[in-house]
Amino acid sequence: MLIDFHASVPFLIVALAVLAFFGNSLVLFVCLMGLNSWERYARIARGLTIAATSRVMPAPSASFGASSWRVYGVHVLPNIASTLIVP
Repeated sequence: MLIDFHASVPFLIVALAVLAFFGNSLVLFVCLMGLNSWERYARIARGLTIAATSRVMPAPSASFGASSWRVYGVHVLPNIASTLIVP
């Protein structure tokens, strides 16, 4: 829901409002530019994670009692990392 709201509001309006409220600062401007398109990567990461967990690979680890952090860190993250790094 937060991702849909962030995607629906134009970035320029948000950036001008934040800069007007907090004052002009180069550090704040760089942070705003860095957070500009995070919703795109969040949607891609969520879709890739759902696709990777539906494969057969992580299921045996989870059935042997591996924690969720271990399953995602060892099996899911290496499979989705290349797609997240390249765009």
